[in-house]
Amino acid sequence: MFELITPILVAILVVLAIIYIIQYGVTHFQMMGLRIKRRSRHANWVEKIDKTGIPTEIAQILAGAEQPLTALGFHYLFAERLEVFYTHITEPFYYHVYFSPDTNTFASVIPSPLPESGQLYSVEFTTFLSQSTLINTMNGFSHHLLSPPHWYHNNDHYVATLAQQWQAHCQTIASTEVSQKQHSADDYIAMQNRFYQELLTVWQEKGWLVATKESNIWRYSLWAGLKLTRQLVKGHRKLKSVVNAYRQQITDSALDTKIATEVHAFEQLVKAEKERRRYSWVTKTVWFLVSLLIFSVAFGLVFSWHSMLILLGVLTLHEFGHLFGMWLFGYRDLLVLFIPLMGAAAIGKKEDATPTQQLIVYLLGPIPGLVLSFVAFYLANVTGNSLWIEIGVIAFFLNYFNLLPITPLDGGRVVETLVFVRFPFARFLFALASLLLFAVGAWFLNSIVLTVLTILLSLAIPAQWRWSRAVAQIAKTLPRNTDQQTRLHTILRTLSQPPFHRQAFATRFHLAKSLLQHFTAPLPTLKVSIVGGIIYLFTLVMPVYVASQYLPKWVGFDPLVALFNTQEDSKEAYSESDWEEQLSQAGTENARWEILMQAGKWQQALYNYQKAHEYYQRAMRIAELFADTDERVIDTLVGLAESADSRESRRQYYAQALSQLEQHHAANHPRMADILEDSLWVQTLTLEKQIEQIESALQIRAQHGLSQTEKNAVTLSTLASLYEQAEQKEKAEQIFLRALSILQSLKPAGVSSYSLTDVVEELATFYLNWQKPEQAQQVLQQYLAQPDKLGDYNTARLSNLLGWTYLAQNRLMLANDAFEKASTYWNQSDAQSLPLSYLLDLAYISLRNGNIYVLKQHVENIKQYGYIDGYTSYLQNQIAQTASANQPNLRFTVKRWMAHLEVLQYVLSEQ
Repeated sequence: MFELITPILVAILVVLAIIYIIQYGVTHFQMMGLRIKRRSRHANWVEKIDKTGIPTEIAQILAGAEQPLTALGFHYLFAERLEVFYTHITEPFYYHVYFSPDTNTFASVIPSPLPESGQLYSVEFTTFLSQSTLINTMNGFSHHLLSPPHWYHNNDHYVATLAQQWQAHCQTIASTEVSQKQHSADDYIAMQNRFYQELLTVWQEKGWLVATKESNIWRYSLWAGLKLTRQLVKGHRKLKSVVNAYRQQITDSALDTKIATEVHAFEQLVKAEKERRRYSWVTKTVWFLVSLLIFSVAFGLVFSWHSMLILLGVLTLHEFGHLFGMWLFGYRDLLVLFIPLMGAAAIGKKEDATPTQQLIVYLLGPIPGLVLSFVAFYLANVTGNSLWIEIGVIAFFLNYFNLLPITPLDGGRVVETLVFVRFPFARFLFALASLLLFAVGAWFLNSIVLTVLTILLSLAIPAQWRWSRAVAQIAKTLPRNTDQQTRLHTILRTLSQPPFHRQAFATRFHLAKSLLQHFTAPLPTLKVSIVGGIIYLFTLVMPVYVASQYLPKWVGFDPLVALFNTQEDSKEAYSESDWEEQLSQAGTENARWEILMQAGKWQQALYNYQKAHEYYQRAMRIAELFADTDERVIDTLVGLAESADSRESRRQYYAQALSQLEQHHAANHPRMADILEDSLWVQTLTLEKQIEQIESALQIRAQHGLSQTEKNAVTLSTLASLYEQAEQKEKAEQIFLRALSILQSLKPAGVSSYSLTDVVEELATFYLNWQKPEQAQQVLQQYLAQPDKLGDYNTARLSNLLGWTYLAQNRLMLANDAFEKASTYWNQSDAQSLPLSYLLDLAYISLRNGNIYVLKQHVENIKQYGYIDGYTSYLQNQIAQTASANQPNLRFTVKRWMAHLEVLQYVLSEQ
C-alpha cells in the first residue's frame, strides 16, 4: 500500500509545484514586462474635468455609485481624469469624486478593473489628517501597490460591501485626530498629483525602479517584481475568498450596467495585453535558458544525464519546429519554455489563425523529429555507432507519441481543429477520453510523468466542460457574421447567467477571450477538413510503414530493443569436468557407474540431453551387472527416461522402472510414487487421469507413513498445479497451502531449503498466473525475511521471482532492485556462474527501464554462453506449443519466455 500511495503523493506534490511555479512565473513575467513613465515635476497626473467629458459607457458604470454613496452621507463633487503611469495603458482613468462634509472625507469612484458580482466599481475613501497627511481606505486593491509615501496612510480590509468598507474607514478616523479644515477639490487634486509624483520617487529611492535605454522610461527591478508578484497572488486569493463568501444578486435592471462594466474591463485588459511592451530576444533567451537548466537538472537526477542530453536535443528540435511555423504565419510573443519532468512548449499568439495555419503549426513539431529519427537510424547503419540508434529511438517515439490523436498532444490538437471545433460537446468527450487514456497509461506503466500529466489534465476538465456548455449556449443566438462588439456583449451576457455567473471575473475574462477567439476564427471548410485529415493520417501511418519496411535492413534488428540497456555483470561460462579422465582412473565398476551418472546429470543440467543420454546408456550397461533388487538399476532407468529424445522413449523407460519395482520389490514400493509422479508428463493422459495418478502416488506414501514428508509436500505442489490447470483455483490454492504447511511443520533440520523454495515458487507462480501479484509478493517477502535460513542460492531464486511480481505491478525500479539482489545472492552462493535466465532477466528489466549504455557489454556476457542458439530455439518451440494449449498454469512462464526471447533475438542479431 505504501508503494502505491508514495508515487501518487509525489505526483500531487509535483503538480502543486508546477501550478505554483506557473502561477508565480506568469505573473512575474508580466510584471517584468511593464514599463513606467516619469513626468516632469510640474506636469499633473490628475486634472479636474467636466462630467460630460467622460465616455458614456464609463459614465454609466460610475453612476451606479451615486445612490449608495448618497445613502452614506456623500454628495457629488466633481469629475477628474488620471493619466496612468504604465506605458501600456494609453487611455486615462476617469473618476467621480464625492464628499462627506460630516467626516471631511472624499470618495473617488472608478470602474472596477476586475468587476465581480456587486463589485462593478471601486471606491477609495480619503480623509485629511493635516494639510500634508491623510488616511486612505481602499477595498481589494492595495496588492497592486508597492510602498506609498510615508504621509499616505493606506488601509485595505478586503471586505464584501461598500458599507463595510465605509464602516472600517470610520473606525480608523475615529481613533485619529482629523483635520478641521474644510479641504477643497483643488486640495484633493493637488494631493493626488503629489502622491503619484512622490510614489515613483520612493520606488526609485528604494531601488525598485531601474532605468531603461528609453528616456524617462523605467521598469521594475527583479526584487520589486518578485515582491509585487507575491502581493498580487496573495491579494487576488484573499479578494476571491471575500467575493465567493458574499455575492450580491444582480437585478435585471442592473444587468446592462454590469455587462457594460465587464465589457469595459475586458477591453482594457485585452488592450493592455496587446500594448504591453514585447520582450526582447535577450529576455526570451534568458527565460529559455533558465527553463532549460531547471528541466535538465530535474531529468538528469531522475534519469541518466546522457539520455537527458538526447531528450533535450529532440525536444528542442520539436518545439523549434512549432516555433518556425508560428513565425511563418505571423504569430506574436513567440517563446519556448521547458517544463521540468514534463517536456517543453512553444508559445505564440494569433487570434485569427486559420485552420490550415494551425494544422501546419501542429505538424511542424513532430515531422522534423521523425525525419531526425530515420536519419539517425540510417547513420547507425553506416557508422555502426549505437549512439545514433538511441537518438533515433528517442526521437521516433517522442514525436510519434505526440502525433497520436489524444489531447493535448499535437495529434489531438489536429483532430480538434479539423473535426471537433464544430461540436463542443464532442470536443469535451474527446478530452475526457484522452484523460482516461493517460490515466490508464500512468497506471500500467507506473510513470510519474504520465501521472503528473493526468492530474494536470484532470484539473482542466471542469474548464473544458464550462467552455463546451458556453459555446453550445452562445451558438444558439450568435451568428458568426456579427461584428466583434456584438460577439463580446453576447458572450459576457451569457457568462453573467447561470451556471457561469458565480465565477470570478478573472476566470470569466479568460473564458470570454477563448470564446471570442473561437467565434471570430474561421471554421475549417469541408475541403480543409478532408485534405487536412488525409495529410494527418498519412503523417500518422507513414512512419510506421517506414519503420517496419526499412529499419530492420538499416539496423539489422528490431529498433525497439535499442531503447534499452542492460548492466554489466560478466562471469565465465560453465566449464565441464574431464569425465573420461575420471573414468580411466576409476578402479571399480561401481565407481565408474557413479562417474557416468554424475556426467549424465551434468549434461542434463546444461540441456545437452543427447550427451547426457549417452552417459546414462553407458551407466546402464554397468547397472545390468547389478542384482535385480539393486535400486541403482531404477536410478539409471530414471536417468535414461529424463534424457530420452522422445516422449515414447521416456514412457518406455519409466514403464520399465515401474515393472522392475513390481517384480523385484513390491506393488506399493515408495519409489513407485516417485516414478508415477515423474512419468506423468510423458504420457498422453487426460487431465483427470493425471490427477488420479498423482493421487495414487500420494496414497502409496500415505500407506508407508510418508504423508508429512518433504517429498510428499513437493508432490502435493504438483497436484495443486494440475488442479490449477483444470481451473479449480480454490482447490489448487488449498493444496499449495497444505504443501507449504507440511514443510513449515517439519523441523528446520528435517526439510531441505530447496524443497521449501520450490513450493514457495510454485505458490507465488500460481498467484502470478491468476493475476494476483500482490499475494505472490506477500508470500515471497515472508520467506525472504530470513535469507540466512534459505541460503544464498534459494534466496536468489525467490528474489528473482519477486522481481517478476514487481514487474507484474509495473513497479520497474523495485523489479530492478530485486533482480540485482538475486544476482548478488547467486554470486555469493556455491554456484559456478550466473544462470543465463538471470542475465536475461537483468537484460529485460534494463530494456524496460530504458538504460542503454551497457547494453553492448551485457550482450557480450550473454554471448559467452555457448548454447544461446539452442535455448532460443527451445523458447520458440515452447511458446509455439503453449500458445494454443490454453494452460492457465503456464501464463507467467510464457510471459517470461517471451521476455527472454526478445533479449535473445537481439543478442543473436549482434553475432
